Amino acid sequence: MKVFANKSLFRKENLFLDAYYSVRSWFRYTFNKYHRKLVKEAFNGRPWDEGYLFDLEAAKIKEMVDYHQRVQRFEGVEYAIRDMKICLSLIEIFTGKRNTFHYTGGLKFVEADKEVEKELGEEGLLEIKETSDFEYHCDVFVNTKNVDRFVTDKRVTKFYLEHPHELYELKARRLYHKIRYYKEQEWWD
Repeated sequence: MKVFANKSLFRKENLFLDAYYSVRSWFRYTFNKYHRKLVKEAFNGRPWDEGYLFDLEAAKIKEMVDYHQRVQRFEGVEYAIRDMKICLSLIEIFTGKRNTFHYTGGLKFVEADKEVEKELGEEGLLEIKETSDFEYHCDVFVNTKNVDRFVTDKRVTKFYLEHPHELYELKARRLYHKIRYYKEQEWWD
C-alpha cells in the first residue's frame, strides 16, 4: 500500500513568521481598554474584600463581550453576548452598584445619655434618631410569594419581607450563578 501526501501539509516552521504572528496577536488582545481595566482590577484586590471576585468577573465579562462583538467567531454568538450582558446587570444588582431602595424623611442627631457615654468611655457622643416621617421604600418590584425558595431559615424570612430589596439581591445572585452554571461553556469560541 502506498501513501501519498502533499508537501504543503508538512511545511517547515518559519520561526520568524510564527514569532511575528504571536507578538501581533498578543498586542491585539492585550492592549485594549477592557484588558487594562481587568489587569487594574486584579491588582486592586484585597483578601478580605468579598466584592473583589465579582468586580474581577465583571471586568473579564466586559472584556469578553467586547471581544465577541468585534470578532463574531461562531454562530449563536449573539446569545452568548446576551447572557454575558445579563450577568453584568446581575452583578451590578447584588454588589450594590445599582440603587434598589431609598429612605424618605430625616434623621436627627441627639446628644447621647451620660450613662451611655460613661459606659463607652467617650464624651460628646451623638445618637442618631429617626424622625416621624422616616420611611423605607423599595424601588423595584419583588415577588415575595416565593421567598421560601430562596430563604430556608424562617427567622430570616421576616427580614426579607420587610426589606424586599435584599430578597431582590439574593435572587439576582442565584440567577447569576445559574446562568454561569448552564451557559458559561458556550461563551468561549
